[in-house]
Amino acid sequence: MENFSKNKRGRGRPRKWTWVDPTNYLWDDVEGMSRRTQVNLELDIRAEHALGFFADGDERQQNIKKYNWLFPYTPGGNRKQGKRTVLYELGRLDDDDQIRILAENICERKYSAKDANQYIREVKRLWREQGLL
Repeated sequence: MENFSKNKRGRGRPRKWTWVDPTNYLWDDVEGMSRRTQVNLELDIRAEHALGFFADGDERQQNIKKYNWLFPYTPGGNRKQGKRTVLYELGRLDDDDQIRILAENICERKYSAKDANQYIREVKRLWREQGLL
């Protein structure tokens, strides 16, 4: 039997698709993706939608500038890799306003991805205690 580290917290079982239908969206080969990858892509889309990256025209450009640290775009409008894990964590929130509030704070403070994820989890914990989640 293999030895695995016992000191790591697991992320648990991936949740089912809740926000988008994977077969009708952006990917040609959903069956070729792991379940975790599918869930992460859904969370990414959820966060990007809440942050206005799918808006049209000037609104989209304003959102790209506003959240540039979190998800940088090149001057030509092509997107770079960005802070994917932060977008996944933001996508776990159900309220678009809460996603925008946290994203603005993260971009303003320019947290590393690790610190941003810890910040999101801590704020979610506080909001749960206050009954806001």
